[in-house]
Amino acid sequence: MGIESLVDDFVVWAHANAPDVDPADVDLLLRVRADHLGAPDPARWHAGQLRELLLDVYPRQISVDPSAAGEILAAADAFLRYLAAGRIGRESAPVEKLREELAEVGPQLADALADRGRYGLAKTLVATAVDEGVDATDPEALDRWLRDFNNRPLAERVAITEPAMARMRAEDGLIPLNPDDLVDRVSLFLPPIHPTPFAELARAARRAPALATAVRLARWVGDGRPVTRTGVLRPADAAAALRELGLAHRRQLGSARAVPELQRPWALALTTGLLELDGCRARQGPALARWLSGDDHAALETWARAFDAAVDMGSERGKGRPALVDGSLPGLLIILYAAQEPVPVVELWEAVAERQPPGSRDRDILIADGLDAVLERLAGLGAVRLTEDSADLTDLGVWALRQRVLDADPLVGEHADAADMIEANFAYDEVDAEGQWRAWLAVRTPEQAVRELMEAGRSGGPGIRQMAFEVLTLLGADAEPLLEPYKQDGVLGPYIAMWLGLRDSARMPEESVLHWVVVDTCAALLEAGGPEEMVEGFSEGMLGESSQAEFVGRLWQVEHPSTVPVLDAIGRHHPDPTVAKAARKAAFRARSPG
Repeated sequence: MGIESLVDDFVVWAHANAPDVDPADVDLLLRVRADHLGAPDPARWHAGQLRELLLDVYPRQISVDPSAAGEILAAADAFLRYLAAGRIGRESAPVEKLREELAEVGPQLADALADRGRYGLAKTLVATAVDEGVDATDPEALDRWLRDFNNRPLAERVAITEPAMARMRAEDGLIPLNPDDLVDRVSLFLPPIHPTPFAELARAARRAPALATAVRLARWVGDGRPVTRTGVLRPADAAAALRELGLAHRRQLGSARAVPELQRPWALALTTGLLELDGCRARQGPALARWLSGDDHAALETWARAFDAAVDMGSERGKGRPALVDGSLPGLLIILYAAQEPVPVVELWEAVAERQPPGSRDRDILIADGLDAVLERLAGLGAVRLTEDSADLTDLGVWALRQRVLDADPLVGEHADAADMIEANFAYDEVDAEGQWRAWLAVRTPEQAVRELMEAGRSGGPGIRQMAFEVLTLLGADAEPLLEPYKQDGVLGPYIAMWLGLRDSARMPEESVLHWVVVDTCAALLEAGGPEEMVEGFSEGMLGESSQAEFVGRLWQVEHPSTVPVLDAIGRHHPDPTVAKAARKAAFRARSPG
């Protein structure tokens, strides 16, 4: 028996045996258990599930006032008494043991519900909004608050969300957060940006002083120059290279590696492919010709390699003053990215110092010197703009950081196309995904959004279509007239009819349309989770086994490429023999010609 059927039966039982219990509390208990504990059978309970549900899942996920603890406990106890009347599922723990477990949980529930240290991320954000005077029952007010929250300084947002994030990391067995981990989670807070035109970014890349010097050095090397066993220019050629670059060096050269003014552009040219080593000679690399060709893509590709090398230098853990800072550089850049305005250098210094063990004044000076060095390194690439006491990212730096963040995190950002956004958001919970979609919609007109979503739905699989129409709900009435051109589409038409019908019951389509959408939905579940998950999802959407059997028996008429696979899966995996038999008969009819 599914959740809805069992709750309906409980209502009848409770009318005589537990009149003060709200059946909605029982319904919530069962649905939260199915969603979060993977236990869809409402009559089958194992020892420990009540404890996990009420002391872990409820405090973490469910917005309920601690004063309601008594009502929740009363509903749970009434439900257990209901099961005791011959309704307990097979392989369940005895009802007496379950009631003992509930009695042990009872005194702890109110405190657990009030403990913010147990809150999940979504509940933390809602609770913070309520603390600040927002009506949690007003979706528009919550949306306004979330937009405001996403524009707050990163440090403030992290301070609010860090307890919940720490709990999530602990549950996943992850190490405590350090500044570098901001790269892996900053997409929760990515502020919308308006991308700089590609040609303008390429021009900025060509103007980067450090890369311009590396290009000049590579052109001077020409067809080849001899190098030492360590891969640097010999002293005589090093002196000539310095003159070519307009750099004076008064002392006699012992090794080119000991001259930073030459070694930095030399290393950069090798890293980016402007130069390459062939045995004991250096010569121009393939990237130089592409750079000189004037191709914008080639220029940005070369520049991006230089930027990545500069950021990843910390992984080498080299010696010297910058080494204290290099390891924190990815996190520092994320701070600059999220701020979208100049950040005082002292704040960046504090972010680095927090990662270091307490030390002397000399350590603090080393951090300051190292921070200056790495910021100047990035300024030389045109990624960072420096003033006397602050730093911020240039448009080129914003572009590069966004590429790194999106490579590190599947959330692809508001400027991705609809298909990529849908694929990425399958991995995220409802709150995180909705925030990303609202940012995506904010940079599009309704016409653009509908066009992209419909194109994704038409060309993608059932799961893509499901998500596309969920996103349309965020557009609301604005989307309705824009769907008109797609109503006759064989794939999109049924979804449009159902979407409009759910918004206005007077427009609910005929049953054949519902059948098509059900098959398409089941196909999505079959593709994503396999036959067992598909059957669970199908069963939960039906009122009872008899109605399921009748419904399944009519699905053979649906003209959908997945009709037979869906019916086969129900026929093999549905726990009720009547429904399974109806599915097998329907699959046979669907396969039969004519």
